Amino acid sequence: MTKHIFRRSLLDGFSFAFFVTVLCVYVIFPTEEPLTKVKFFSGLFALGFVLGIFLSTVLNRLGYKTLGDHLFQPDYKRALETRAFYQTFWGWHFIIMLLALFIIGLFKTQFSIVDLLDRDGFE
Repeated sequence: MTKHIFRRSLLDGFSFAFFVTVLCVYVIFPTEEPLTKVKFFSGLFALGFVLGIFLSTVLNRLGYKTLGDHLFQPDYKRALETRAFYQTFWGWHFIIMLLALFIIGLFKTQFSIVDLLDRDGFE
C-alpha cells in the first residue's frame, strides 16, 4: 500500500467517523447523557472509521475523488481539474466537514452575536 492510499484512507475514515459520531451525539442524543456513554461512542467512532475507509476505497474505485485523495494524491498523478471545487465530491466533503465543525463550535462555546454586540458586550 502506498503512502498516498494509506493517508487518503486515514483522513476519509476519520472524517466519516467524526461526522457519524457528532451526528449521534448532537442530533440523536441532544442531552448531556451521551457524555456518560464513552465506551459506546468510542466503539461507534471505531466502527465509523472502518466504514469510512471502506467507503473511501469504494468511491475511489468508482471514480469519485474524495477529500483525502485530493489532498494526498502525488503531483505526477494530478490532472488539471476544470471543475470548481463545489462541483466535485471532495469539495462537498470539505464543505460538510467545515460546516459541522463550525456549528459544533457555536453550540459548544454558546456564542451569541446579540450578546456580543449589545452595550455590555462592548464593555
